[in-house]
Amino acid sequence: MSSQYKDLEFKIKAFDLELEDRDKEFKKKRRLQKAFVADFPPSSIPTLKLDDYVLGKGSKNSFCYRVETGLIELGNMKGATSFKFGIYFGKKGEDVVKKYRFSKKYGNSVQIAFKNVTEEIKRLIIAGKQNDGEIISKSKIAPLFRYKLLGSYFPDKYLNLYSVDHADYFLSELGLFVEQKSLYYKQKVLI
Repeated sequence: MSSQYKDLEFKIKAFDLELEDRDKEFKKKRRLQKAFVADFPPSSIPTLKLDDYVLGKGSKNSFCYRVETGLIELGNMKGATSFKFGIYFGKKGEDVVKKYRFSKKYGNSVQIAFKNVTEEIKRLIIAGKQNDGEIISKSKIAPLFRYKLLGSYFPDKYLNLYSVDHADYFLSELGLFVEQKSLYYKQKVLI
């Protein structure tokens, strides 16, 4: 047996092992995604309790914790402030008092903001299922959170890609151009 043949045989075996590892990794990520959707089906979003939603109360089972940390293998969204979730529990800047904090775009009280956030998520999930790019693109939900949700609920329809700059990079590498500025349309071209 020639050394070339042995070298080729070795490379084929190494390639097969790498494929096997990637398949295991993909299956693990798919299990994480399916467990999240099973724990938080779209129908449950309107009935979530505030503490079952927010980050900052210490629960590793809250909706936001699971999206940000539990699904980190599907895409990293850490680094941005917790305001991306619309509402959270914790400190803000020099204000070291831990309390509910919320984005004013959702309302002027914790209760109103939480209700509006969950309604916006419900609307996003419906739009995601229907491929309604207009509603998705105009959603009040922070793009980072918006596209993480879409990729988590609909992994066969949306990429775990949360930045227009990143989408533009991949489009450029593929020699593609998209007129629309929305990440939604850029994702559709990439898919």
